[in-house]
Amino acid sequence: MFSIPRETGAKSTSSDSPQKIENSDSQLARRDPPTRPDAPVRRGRLRRWRLIGWLALTALLPVSIFLVTYWQQGFVAAGRAGTTMVMPVGWVWLFLWAGTTYFGLLGQRRQSIGWVFLFLIWTAVGNGQVAGTVLGWVESPLPTASDPAFEKRGLDARLDGLVTLGGSANWVVEDFPEVNGDGERILSAAQIYHAGMTRTIITTGSSTDGIAHPCEIAKDLLISLGIPDERIFLIPGVNTQAEMESLAAFLEAPPTAWRDLVESPTDPKMGLVTSAFHMPRALRLAQDHGLDLVAIPCAFRVEYTERPWKAADWIPTSENQSKLGLAFKEAIAWTLGR
Repeated sequence: MFSIPRETGAKSTSSDSPQKIENSDSQLARRDPPTRPDAPVRRGRLRRWRLIGWLALTALLPVSIFLVTYWQQGFVAAGRAGTTMVMPVGWVWLFLWAGTTYFGLLGQRRQSIGWVFLFLIWTAVGNGQVAGTVLGWVESPLPTASDPAFEKRGLDARLDGLVTLGGSANWVVEDFPEVNGDGERILSAAQIYHAGMTRTIITTGSSTDGIAHPCEIAKDLLISLGIPDERIFLIPGVNTQAEMESLAAFLEAPPTAWRDLVESPTDPKMGLVTSAFHMPRALRLAQDHGLDLVAIPCAFRVEYTERPWKAADWIPTSENQSKLGLAFKEAIAWTLGR
Protein backbone atom coordinates (compact mmCIF):
# COMPACT_ATOMS: atom_id res chain seq x y z
CA MET A 1 0.00 0.00 0.00
CA PHE A 2 1.09 3.41 -0.69
CA SER A 3 1.38 5.95 2.13
CA ILE A 4 0.68 9.62 1.60
CA PRO A 5 3.62 11.76 2.78
CA ARG A 6 2.91 14.30 5.51
CA GLU A 7 3.08 17.98 4.59
CA THR A 8 4.88 19.01 7.74
CA GLY A 9 6.22 22.25 6.35
CA ALA A 10 2.84 23.43 5.27
CA LYS A 11 1.26 22.47 8.53
CA SER A 12 3.92 24.18 10.62
CA THR A 13 3.58 27.32 8.58
CA SER A 14 -0.13 27.40 8.97
CA SER A 15 0.07 26.66 12.66
CA ASP A 16 2.73 29.36 13.34
CA SER A 17 0.95 32.17 11.50
CA PRO A 18 -1.82 32.79 14.06
CA GLN A 19 0.77 32.90 16.86
CA LYS A 20 2.90 35.42 15.03
CA ILE A 21 -0.11 37.60 14.38
CA GLU A 22 -1.10 37.37 18.01
CA ASN A 23 2.41 38.35 19.17
CA SER A 24 2.57 41.31 16.80
CA ASP A 25 -0.86 42.49 17.98
CA SER A 26 0.26 42.33 21.61
CA GLN A 27 3.40 44.33 20.82
CA LEU A 28 1.38 47.00 19.08
CA ALA A 29 -0.95 47.08 22.05
CA ARG A 30 1.99 47.67 24.35
CA ARG A 31 3.45 50.40 22.14
CA ASP A 32 0.23 52.25 21.49
CA PRO A 33 -2.01 52.03 24.52
CA PRO A 34 -5.57 53.02 23.90
CA THR A 35 -6.20 56.77 24.10
CA ARG A 36 -8.74 57.94 26.63
CA PRO A 37 -11.59 59.87 25.07
CA ASP A 38 -11.12 62.79 27.48
CA ALA A 39 -7.30 63.08 27.03
CA PRO A 40 -7.41 66.23 24.83
CA VAL A 41 -9.73 67.90 27.32
CA ARG A 42 -7.42 67.02 30.20
CA ARG A 43 -4.39 68.38 28.35
CA GLY A 44 -6.26 71.59 27.58
CA ARG A 45 -7.19 72.03 31.24
CA LEU A 46 -3.59 71.40 32.27
CA ARG A 47 -2.36 74.09 29.87
CA ARG A 48 -4.92 76.58 31.15
CA TRP A 49 -4.04 75.96 34.79
CA ARG A 50 -0.34 76.20 33.98
CA LEU A 51 -0.95 79.52 32.21
CA ILE A 52 -2.99 80.82 35.14
CA GLY A 53 -0.28 79.75 37.58
CA TRP A 54 2.43 81.42 35.49
CA LEU A 55 0.50 84.69 35.24
CA ALA A 56 -0.24 84.67 38.96
CA LEU A 57 3.38 84.00 39.89
CA THR A 58 4.63 86.63 37.44
CA ALA A 59 2.23 89.24 38.81
CA LEU A 60 3.20 88.43 42.39
CA LEU A 61 6.38 90.53 42.27
CA PRO A 62 5.00 93.86 40.93
CA VAL A 63 1.76 93.56 42.88
CA SER A 64 3.64 92.86 46.13
CA ILE A 65 5.94 95.85 45.62
CA PHE A 66 2.96 98.10 44.88
CA LEU A 67 1.03 96.96 47.95
CA VAL A 68 3.99 97.11 50.33
CA THR A 69 4.92 100.57 49.03
CA TYR A 70 1.31 101.68 49.58
CA TRP A 71 1.46 100.33 53.13
CA GLN A 72 4.82 102.03 53.79
CA GLN A 73 4.37 105.41 52.11
CA GLY A 74 0.86 105.81 50.77
CA PHE A 75 -0.84 105.93 47.40
CA VAL A 76 1.37 108.59 45.79
CA ALA A 77 4.56 106.63 46.45
CA ALA A 78 2.87 103.42 45.30
CA GLY A 79 1.87 105.16 42.07
CA ARG A 80 5.46 106.25 41.53
CA ALA A 81 6.63 102.70 42.09
CA GLY A 82 4.16 101.48 39.49
CA THR A 83 5.36 104.14 37.04
CA THR A 84 8.96 103.09 37.62
CA MET A 85 8.09 99.48 36.82
CA VAL A 86 6.62 100.42 33.43
CA MET A 87 9.67 102.44 32.40
CA PRO A 88 12.00 100.71 29.88
CA VAL A 89 14.39 99.45 32.56
CA GLY A 90 11.43 98.23 34.61
CA TRP A 91 9.90 96.45 31.61
CA VAL A 92 13.12 94.53 31.01
CA TRP A 93 13.20 93.62 34.70
CA LEU A 94 9.63 92.29 34.65
CA PHE A 95 10.29 90.43 31.39
CA LEU A 96 13.27 88.66 32.96
CA TRP A 97 11.13 87.81 35.99
CA ALA A 98 8.42 86.39 33.71
CA GLY A 99 11.00 84.22 31.94
CA THR A 100 12.31 83.02 35.30
CA THR A 101 8.87 81.94 36.50
CA TYR A 102 7.93 80.39 33.12
CA PHE A 103 10.89 78.05 32.88
CA GLY A 104 10.69 77.36 36.61
CA LEU A 105 7.13 76.09 36.25
CA LEU A 106 8.11 73.97 33.26
CA GLY A 107 10.84 72.37 35.34
CA GLN A 108 13.54 73.20 32.77
CA ARG A 109 16.43 73.60 35.13
CA ARG A 110 19.12 74.86 32.77
CA GLN A 111 16.97 77.54 31.18
CA SER A 112 15.56 78.50 34.58
CA ILE A 113 19.05 79.04 36.05
CA GLY A 114 20.01 81.21 33.09
CA TRP A 115 16.94 83.42 33.47
CA VAL A 116 17.45 83.70 37.23
CA PHE A 117 21.03 84.80 36.62
CA LEU A 118 19.97 87.49 34.12
CA PHE A 119 17.20 88.68 36.43
CA LEU A 120 19.57 89.05 39.39
CA ILE A 121 22.23 90.82 37.30
CA TRP A 122 19.69 93.31 35.94
CA THR A 123 18.35 93.88 39.45
CA ALA A 124 21.85 94.56 40.77
CA VAL A 125 23.02 96.98 38.07
CA GLY A 126 19.88 99.08 38.49
CA ASN A 127 19.60 98.87 42.27
CA GLY A 128 20.09 102.08 44.23
CA GLN A 129 21.88 100.41 47.12
CA VAL A 130 24.39 98.71 44.83
CA ALA A 131 24.96 101.85 42.74
CA GLY A 132 25.30 104.00 45.84
CA THR A 133 27.82 101.66 47.44
CA VAL A 134 30.00 101.38 44.34
CA LEU A 135 29.87 105.11 43.56
CA GLY A 136 30.51 105.88 47.22
CA TRP A 137 33.92 104.22 46.84
CA VAL A 138 34.70 106.67 44.03
CA GLU A 139 33.24 109.93 45.30
CA SER A 140 35.38 112.35 47.23
CA PRO A 141 34.42 112.38 50.91
CA LEU A 142 32.02 114.97 52.28
CA PRO A 143 33.48 118.27 53.53
CA THR A 144 34.48 118.38 57.17
CA ALA A 145 31.44 120.55 57.84
CA SER A 146 28.49 120.18 55.52
CA ASP A 147 27.18 123.69 56.06
CA PRO A 148 25.47 125.64 53.27
CA ALA A 149 27.75 128.59 54.09
CA PHE A 150 31.06 127.82 52.43
CA GLU A 151 33.05 129.86 54.94
CA LYS A 152 32.12 127.14 57.45
CA ARG A 153 33.28 124.21 55.29
CA GLY A 154 36.89 124.16 56.39
CA LEU A 155 38.17 126.98 54.15
CA ASP A 156 40.52 128.51 56.68
CA ALA A 157 41.71 131.28 54.36
CA ARG A 158 40.44 133.22 51.40
CA LEU A 159 41.34 131.70 48.06
CA ASP A 160 43.14 133.65 45.36
CA GLY A 161 41.39 131.65 42.68
CA LEU A 162 38.70 129.04 42.41
CA VAL A 163 38.81 126.66 39.44
CA THR A 164 35.43 125.45 38.22
CA LEU A 165 35.79 122.55 35.79
CA GLY A 166 33.66 122.50 32.65
CA GLY A 167 30.89 120.11 31.73
CA SER A 168 28.32 121.62 34.07
CA ALA A 169 26.15 123.43 31.52
CA ASN A 170 25.20 123.44 27.86
CA TRP A 171 23.24 125.36 25.28
CA VAL A 172 19.57 124.49 24.91
CA VAL A 173 19.56 126.68 21.82
CA GLU A 174 22.16 129.22 20.76
CA ASP A 175 22.89 131.76 23.51
CA PHE A 176 20.46 130.06 25.90
CA PRO A 177 22.60 128.18 28.47
CA GLU A 178 21.30 125.95 31.23
CA VAL A 179 23.03 123.88 33.87
CA ASN A 180 22.89 120.09 33.64
CA GLY A 181 23.26 117.35 36.25
CA ASP A 182 26.65 118.77 37.28
CA GLY A 183 25.38 122.34 37.46
CA GLU A 184 26.13 122.42 41.18
CA ARG A 185 29.71 123.26 40.14
CA ILE A 186 28.56 126.69 38.94
CA LEU A 187 26.24 127.24 41.90
CA SER A 188 28.98 126.28 44.38
CA ALA A 189 31.45 128.65 42.70
CA ALA A 190 28.93 131.50 43.00
CA GLN A 191 28.27 130.63 46.65
CA ILE A 192 31.96 130.63 47.46
CA TYR A 193 32.49 134.00 45.79
CA HIS A 194 29.51 135.63 47.49
CA ALA A 195 30.69 134.19 50.82
CA GLY A 196 33.89 136.19 50.31
CA MET A 197 36.06 133.07 50.18
CA THR A 198 37.66 133.60 46.76
CA ARG A 199 38.95 136.62 44.88
CA THR A 200 38.60 135.20 41.37
CA ILE A 201 36.96 132.33 39.52
CA ILE A 202 38.57 130.40 36.66
CA THR A 203 36.25 128.47 34.37
CA THR A 204 37.59 125.72 32.13
CA GLY A 205 36.66 123.64 29.12
CA SER A 206 36.65 123.61 25.32
CA SER A 207 34.10 122.09 22.97
CA THR A 208 35.43 119.50 20.55
CA ASP A 209 33.14 120.82 17.79
CA GLY A 210 33.96 124.46 18.45
CA ILE A 211 30.41 125.34 19.47
CA ALA A 212 29.46 126.57 22.95
CA HIS A 213 32.72 126.23 24.85
CA PRO A 214 32.02 125.11 28.46
CA CYS A 215 34.25 127.84 29.93
CA GLU A 216 32.24 130.54 28.13
CA ILE A 217 28.87 129.04 29.10
CA ALA A 218 29.96 128.85 32.75
CA LYS A 219 31.09 132.48 32.63
CA ASP A 220 27.73 133.64 31.26
CA LEU A 221 25.87 131.77 34.01
CA LEU A 222 28.19 133.07 36.74
CA ILE A 223 27.62 136.64 35.56
CA SER A 224 23.87 136.00 35.75
CA LEU A 225 24.43 134.94 39.38
CA GLY A 226 26.04 138.26 40.23
CA ILE A 227 29.75 137.54 39.73
CA PRO A 228 31.56 140.56 38.18
CA ASP A 229 32.86 139.94 34.67
CA GLU A 230 36.37 141.12 35.57
CA ARG A 231 36.62 138.48 38.30
CA ILE A 232 36.12 135.57 35.90
CA PHE A 233 38.93 134.10 33.81
CA LEU A 234 38.77 131.39 31.13
CA ILE A 235 41.16 128.60 30.21
CA PRO A 236 40.74 125.91 27.50
CA GLY A 237 40.81 122.11 27.69
CA VAL A 238 38.90 119.33 25.93
CA ASN A 239 39.23 116.98 28.92
CA THR A 240 40.42 117.09 32.52
CA GLN A 241 44.03 116.40 31.65
CA ALA A 242 44.09 119.22 29.11
CA GLU A 243 42.37 121.54 31.60
CA MET A 244 45.08 120.87 34.17
CA GLU A 245 47.76 121.54 31.58
CA SER A 246 46.10 124.87 30.78
CA LEU A 247 45.78 125.72 34.48
CA ALA A 248 49.46 124.99 35.08
CA ALA A 249 50.39 127.24 32.16
CA PHE A 250 48.01 129.95 33.45
CA LEU A 251 49.60 129.97 36.91
CA GLU A 252 53.10 129.82 35.47
CA ALA A 253 52.52 133.04 33.56
CA PRO A 254 49.29 134.60 34.84
CA PRO A 255 47.75 137.54 32.99
CA THR A 256 48.25 140.99 34.51
CA ALA A 257 44.53 141.41 35.20
CA TRP A 258 44.54 138.31 37.39
CA ARG A 259 47.80 139.21 39.17
CA ASP A 260 46.31 142.58 40.15
CA LEU A 261 43.33 140.91 41.84
CA VAL A 262 45.04 138.20 43.92
CA GLU A 263 47.04 138.49 47.12
CA SER A 264 49.95 136.22 46.20
CA PRO A 265 50.36 135.73 42.44
CA THR A 266 53.67 133.89 42.83
CA ASP A 267 52.27 131.37 45.33
CA PRO A 268 48.49 131.60 45.04
CA LYS A 269 46.06 129.62 47.17
CA MET A 270 43.82 127.81 44.70
CA GLY A 271 40.63 125.82 45.14
CA LEU A 272 38.96 123.29 42.87
CA VAL A 273 35.23 122.77 42.43
CA THR A 274 34.00 119.71 40.58
CA SER A 275 31.58 116.85 41.04
CA ALA A 276 32.36 114.52 43.93
CA PHE A 277 32.74 111.44 41.71
CA HIS A 278 35.19 113.39 39.50
CA MET A 279 37.24 114.98 42.28
CA PRO A 280 39.73 112.13 42.99
CA ARG A 281 40.72 111.93 39.30
CA ALA A 282 40.91 115.72 38.96
CA LEU A 283 43.20 116.00 42.00
CA ARG A 284 45.41 113.19 40.72
CA LEU A 285 45.83 114.92 37.37
CA ALA A 286 46.44 118.25 39.13
CA GLN A 287 49.22 116.71 41.19
CA ASP A 288 50.73 115.26 38.03
CA HIS A 289 51.10 118.84 36.81
CA GLY A 290 52.51 120.14 40.09
CA LEU A 291 49.30 121.82 41.23
CA ASP A 292 48.21 121.96 44.86
CA LEU A 293 44.47 122.60 44.96
CA VAL A 294 41.99 122.74 47.83
CA ALA A 295 39.27 120.20 47.03
CA ILE A 296 35.67 121.42 47.25
CA PRO A 297 33.51 118.54 45.99
CA CYS A 298 29.88 119.07 45.03
CA ALA A 299 27.06 117.46 43.02
CA PHE A 300 27.09 114.31 45.13
CA ARG A 301 25.29 111.40 43.48
CA VAL A 302 25.20 109.34 46.65
CA GLU A 303 22.73 110.41 49.31
CA TYR A 304 24.23 109.94 52.76
CA THR A 305 21.02 110.71 54.63
CA GLU A 306 19.82 107.67 56.54
CA ARG A 307 16.41 106.56 55.30
CA PRO A 308 14.27 103.50 56.13
CA TRP A 309 14.15 100.61 53.67
CA LYS A 310 11.40 100.83 51.06
CA ALA A 311 10.03 98.08 48.85
CA ALA A 312 10.32 100.35 45.80
CA ASP A 313 14.10 100.34 46.28
CA TRP A 314 14.17 96.90 44.65
CA ILE A 315 13.01 98.30 41.31
CA PRO A 316 15.97 98.95 38.99
CA THR A 317 16.10 102.39 37.37
CA SER A 318 18.10 104.07 34.61
CA GLU A 319 19.27 106.66 37.13
CA ASN A 320 20.95 103.98 39.23
CA GLN A 321 22.47 102.41 36.13
CA SER A 322 23.87 105.84 35.23
CA LYS A 323 25.47 106.13 38.68
CA LEU A 324 27.07 102.73 38.27
CA GLY A 325 28.28 103.80 34.84
CA LEU A 326 29.97 106.86 36.35
CA ALA A 327 31.83 104.63 38.79
CA PHE A 328 33.00 102.36 35.96
CA LYS A 329 34.03 105.38 33.89
CA GLU A 330 36.21 106.72 36.69
CA ALA A 331 37.71 103.27 37.24
CA ILE A 332 38.60 103.01 33.54
CA ALA A 333 40.12 106.52 33.59
CA TRP A 334 42.19 105.60 36.65
CA THR A 335 43.39 102.42 34.94
CA LEU A 336 44.42 104.35 31.81
CA GLY A 337 46.00 107.15 33.85
CA ARG A 338 43.65 109.81 32.48
